[in-house]
Formats: sequence, structure tokens, C-alpha cells
Amino acid sequence: IRLYGEKQAEHVQAFVDKNDERMGYTVGTGGEFFETDWMKAAHQNGIPTVMIVDRKGKIGWIGYGTDPSLGEHLDTILAGENEYESAHNERIERMKAEWAQQNGPNYFGHFTELAQKKSDEAAAFGQAITETVYKNNPAAYNSIAWTIVEEEGWSQEAVLFARDLAEKACELSDWESPMILDTLAWAQFRAGDAEAAVKTEQKAIDMLSDEEAAQYKADFEKAIATFKKG
Repeated sequence: IRLYGEKQAEHVQAFVDKNDERMGYTVGTGGEFFETDWMKAAHQNGIPTVMIVDRKGKIGWIGYGTDPSLGEHLDTILAGENEYESAHNERIERMKAEWAQQNGPNYFGHFTELAQKKSDEAAAFGQAITETVYKNNPAAYNSIAWTIVEEEGWSQEAVLFARDLAEKACELSDWESPMILDTLAWAQFRAGDAEAAVKTEQKAIDMLSDEEAAQYKADFEKAIATFKKG
């Protein structure tokens, strides 16, 4: 049900109040114009979405507000050095891939259902989709690995698969994503290597931007405390 005006504002406020502790960013509300002419037109359907508009009214970048590269993109656009054509082509290809995943079979949804039982079947299916439809996709690798290592109860084989997957995700992201490093740290811990987990988590903390630190640092430090307890 689409809500606009005062009812929409009340709905958004209730959502923010419910999720206040895990939302380290500001959100705004808008009418149908923002939904159709901005979010849908840009193939965006969630938060925290940020769009940087240059001085001529042209969109120079679209991404998450927690993306560590946001500041770099902003500086480039303000300096008038943004390469719009190459950025446009890259985004079109990315949108095509996203559309194919979203409108094809719900592989990740099926994995999530299987994962509720923490079964080897879920791990095997996760491995299958990361070698095919989600091949070389660090975000998918990270999501699947995190699903396995977030809680105890998985087999050692599944945990080792998650650790290897998280390492591949780190490699594909040039070891520059603190979120993926956090997943790897938990995978190392679940695999029995608490010492490596502490080192990896510390790397993730050191890599956090100021905005990310406000949102994630406390959780990452709690993780280190957990790892040290063994």
C-alpha cells in the first residue's frame, strides 16, 4: 500500500523508531514524484540510497550512504572530473545483472529457506549458486557466508565453505570492504581460529570511515571481545 503526505511521514517515523539502534544514517520522505522520477527511474528500491547531483542538475553517482567511496565520488563530481559516459555504461551493465537476478528464479530466497535448518543441503546449494548465477559476485558471496557464520549450529564443512567464500569476497573487493572483513573474521572464529579472527576484525575497524564507525565500530569491538574469550 503506497502512503503519501502525513500518513507516509507517520509510517516512516514508526519505521525509524523501530530500527533506530541499527540505522546510522538520515532518511527523508517524499511523494510519488520521488518514488517514480528518482527511485524507480534509478532502479533503486531501498535505503540508504544516496544520489549526488552535480551543479548542472545531472546525477553523477548513485550508491549507498555507507559506501566508503562516497566522499571520493563527491570530490570528483564537485571538481568537474567525473567520467559520465563510462560511469553510465558501467551502471547500465550492473542494472542489467541486477534485473536478471531479481526477475529470474529466486535462488537466494531458496538458500535462505534451506539455511533455516542449518543443513548441509543449504551449504551445498549455496556453493552451487556461487559457482553459477552469483559467480564472482562479492556481495552475494558475503551474504551467503554471513548467513552461515552469523549463528552456531552449522557443520564444520559448511563453516569452512563460508570462510573460503568470505576470503574470495575480500579478494574480489580488493580487501577494502570492512563489512566483508567482518564476515571473514566471524568465519575464522567459527572455524576455530580466534587469533586470526581478532586480527581480521581489527583490520575492519581500522578501515571504517567516520560514518561507518558511528554505525558499526561498537559491534565490531564486541566481536573482538567475543573472539578473545574463545
